[in-house]
Formats: sequence, structure tokens, C-alpha cells
Amino acid sequence: MFCKAKTFMLLQPDSELFIIPSSGGEARRLRCNTPAMNSWHSWSPNGKWMVFSSKAFSPYTQLFLTHFDGAGDFSPPVLLENFTDPDRAAKIPEFVHADAGAIRRIREQFLDDHSFVLQGQTNLKFQDPERAEAAYRQALALNPSNAQAMFSLAAVLAERGRAEEAVDWFRATLKVDPDSFESHLALGMQLMNLGRCGEAVTALEEAVHRRPEYSPARCYLGMAFQSQGRFELALAQYTCALEHDPDSAPALSLAAYVLATCPQRELRNGDAAVKMAERACELTQFNDPKFLATLGRVYAEVGRHPEAVKASQQAVELARRSGQEEFARQVERDFLEYWRQNPQNPVRGEKPQHEPGRPGT
Repeated sequence: MFCKAKTFMLLQPDSELFIIPSSGGEARRLRCNTPAMNSWHSWSPNGKWMVFSSKAFSPYTQLFLTHFDGAGDFSPPVLLENFTDPDRAAKIPEFVHADAGAIRRIREQFLDDHSFVLQGQTNLKFQDPERAEAAYRQALALNPSNAQAMFSLAAVLAERGRAEEAVDWFRATLKVDPDSFESHLALGMQLMNLGRCGEAVTALEEAVHRRPEYSPARCYLGMAFQSQGRFELALAQYTCALEHDPDSAPALSLAAYVLATCPQRELRNGDAAVKMAERACELTQFNDPKFLATLGRVYAEVGRHPEAVKASQQAVELARRSGQEEFARQVERDFLEYWRQNPQNPVRGEKPQHEPGRPGT
């Protein structure tokens, strides 16, 4: 069975139902078609009945039932007038293979909070965060305890740069679902962005407690400790992350930075830092400007200034190529310092003849 219309779409005034043998052959229009809009058909479990929608007698779709005799002929359609209210449409009818009385109630509401959550997800796929936010808020208006809608709204707010609001909604999500790993992690990340590292540590520790093997969560917790000057704890988190994922480029780069630059001299290990920073760049095929910038800093800390200059130049070029101009300028300042410290320069302390990241360097 199939629906046919000039526009090849359902719910058209001229749409009609056709049948064709499963083995192939000519399609035939069914005589059970009504004068207006025949669509949304469904077979009964035993294959002897067919229900479909039509607007023959109402501006709202109504259900019609017809019998199939097995030879390809259908009986005239019978309107199931008690199946819908006068101001309600029947949509996507289905036969239920169940005993009488199995269904106590049919919910008439077509759109619920879950529908709006799905709508928001679709909006995000089409890069429309504004409409996604509106959809999630509609979902919460229908069900204020929908944790998925809360989390999704918080994530959209974070994406739109409204970190304070995002934090409030992540906290609200955790009141409904206190064991949500994703919410603890996202809350910690947003608190870090706001510079509230003490609160971030608490949230991230909860995330790590729930999924200790997830290396990105440990990296974020390490960064929060590092922002507080708790370098030993930060290094411990990066080490744990690498135990679970030895090829985690972020964990390698973060650990390398601490081992090379930590003000607590007893924690420094230049050789290990170089190996880690180089490995992070190898894993990302020397295409990540942040890892290259760390490599440049590590080289400079161990006195390998020519290599520090080269790594920093490459970081600047990649950052500019990907539109990260602010980061490029930051690395550029580091580049100039490495260049001044380079013992191979003819006159130390002078600027290079060419700007870093430009042709001719």
C-alpha cells in the first residue's frame, strides 16, 4: 500500500491510496478512497483490515476503516466517528495487537516536553541555538523536572556565552539528577571559565568520582588545581589520566607544562617534560597550536631556544590560520622572548628582522 499525490507528499488534497502486489505489477487505485486527502494508512495485524485518515467530512483528519478480501479488493470505508473529538485530528493511526481493555487511556496531547527537547536538538543540528533555547524552555514549562531539558538548556546558554545562567541550570539539573556525571563535569568547566576555581574543584571531583577512568575529567580537575597553585595535586591528576589513557595528548601537554615550569623546583623534570610535549604534538601530527606552544615553552625552559623559536613560530602560523588571533599574539610574545634568549643570535636582545608567523622568518 502507498500514498500518491502530484507533489509526492502526504496530507495533500489530492493524495490517494494505491495497492500493488508484493511480487510486482501494476499499481491500482483503491475504491475505498474518499474525495479528499487520503493518507496515513496502517494494516491490521492479521492483514484483513486497513485504517487510514481522510478529511472528507471535516477540516480535521478522521479515521476510516475498510476490509480487505485477500483478492485485492477493499470494502467501502466506514467512518470511525467516535474515535476523535470534533476539534481534534487523528494522526498516524496504528492497530494495537492487544486484548480489549489493554489500553486504559490515550493521551490526546501531541506535543509534550520530550517533543520540545527533540525539537531543540534538531535546532542545534541546524546551528540555531536561539530556537534551541526557546524549545528547551518550552519543554521545562511543560515539565519543570525534565533533567534532559535542563542540561540541554544549560549547554546552549554556555555556548552562547551566558556562563552564569548556565551554571544555575547545571546546578538545577543536579538537584533532579544528582548522579549525572555529565552535569558535574559541565558545571566544573563553566565555573573554571568564570574563575571560580574552588567551586570548580568540588564539581570536578564529583565527576572524577563517578568516572575515574575518563581522562578529560581528570585533566580539567588538574587544571583547576593548577589555577589554585596546587601543582602537586594537578600533576597527580594528569598522571592518573595518562594511566587510563597513555595517548591523551591534552594530559601529556598539561603534565609537560607543569614539569617544565612549576615554581616548586622539586616537581620539575625537564627531560620528561620534553618527551611528553613532543609526544602530544606527534599524536596530533603537529597541527594543534596549543600543544606546539607548550612544546616551545618546554624547549625554552630546558635551554633549547632555537627549537623553542621554531615550535612557537609554527604555533603562531597554525593559530592565525584557524582564526585564533588572540592566542597567536600571546604565543608571538613568547616567541620574541625565546628569540632574545637564543645564544645563536648575532646580537642578543634585538627583535628578529621578520615578524614571527610571517613569510621569510
